[in-house]
Amino acid sequence: MRKMTRSSATLSEDRGFYVILFLCVAAIAIAGYVLFFTPAGSKTEPLDTAVYEPTVTPDDMQPVLGQPDDTPVTTQDAAATAASAETPAPAAPASATDDTQAATAAASDAADDAAQEALAQPSAPAFVRPVAGDLSEPFSGDELVYQQTFGDWRTHTGADYSTELGARVYAITDGKVSAVSTDALYGTCVTLDHADGLQTIYKGLSAKVKVKEGDRVKAGDVLGTVDDTNVAEASEGPHLHVEAIQNGTHIDPETLLSQE
Repeated sequence: MRKMTRSSATLSEDRGFYVILFLCVAAIAIAGYVLFFTPAGSKTEPLDTAVYEPTVTPDDMQPVLGQPDDTPVTTQDAAATAASAETPAPAAPASATDDTQAATAAASDAADDAAQEALAQPSAPAFVRPVAGDLSEPFSGDELVYQQTFGDWRTHTGADYSTELGARVYAITDGKVSAVSTDALYGTCVTLDHADGLQTIYKGLSAKVKVKEGDRVKAGDVLGTVDDTNVAEASEGPHLHVEAIQNGTHIDPETLLSQE
């Protein structure tokens, strides 16, 4: 009986030893895990709750145009850039170049032909005012108007332009002097023949005119000067009386001046 009791005590002591050994091994394992697997210097720092204030203004943060890029350029990028700069642009195909040259030559020829055609065609006649003055008595056509000098009613076959004595009288358009005459009522008169059956007559000039029969004049050439020889319209004061006849019919001289 005593022998059995001793064996039980021995077994209990052995179990206690193994339990203590197990606990020691476990403690060593935990200590090693903490030592080798916990990050060094990992400390919990207090959270900064203060409001962050930038040290630069919004304008400072705007990109500056024209500044070089801070991105470093590699050797490969530099070589690629140099290669692209040195590589010449591909030449246009020969056929395309020939077509372009042919089109340019054709356009140039067409422009030359148009210019020559324009020179060959007669230019439109130029028209200028016969005197520096305003219209004082218009053309009446078939309508009777009161004539102050004679105190009666009659047609006014021309247009009167008020001006001063000695004012220059100009040819309305290109033409030829067909007559220089003196009229008892209208004074010294100059008649010009123009193209397309047009004729103009200038009345009330000084006797010393600047042209003679047969002279060719251009628009704006001086024919003479205004004088007081037009006694038929003396009540109007100094003025130039101009008549225009188209194919034998009196027309309003103002219709010619509207083509200035």
